[in-house]
Amino acid sequence: MRNTSQALSATEPAVLHAFKVDFVPAYSRVRHIRRITAAHLRLWDLPSMIEPATLVVSELVTNASAP
Repeated sequence: MRNTSQALSATEPAVLHAFKVDFVPAYSRVRHIRRITAAHLRLWDLPSMIEPATLVVSELVTNASAP
C-alpha cells in the first residue's frame, strides 16, 4: 500500500479508497446501496462526504433501475 502523503504522478490515478458492489438494478436496492456507501465513508473517516456521495449513489442506482 502506498503512503498517501506521497505526491501523485501525472499518470497515477488519484484513487485512495474504493469499493465495488454488484447489485440487480431495482428501486428497492437504493436504500441498501446508500447505507453501504455511508458505511465505507465512515470507515475511511470521511463523514463530510456522506451526504453528497449518497445523493449521487441514489441517482445512479435509481437511473440504473429505470426501465
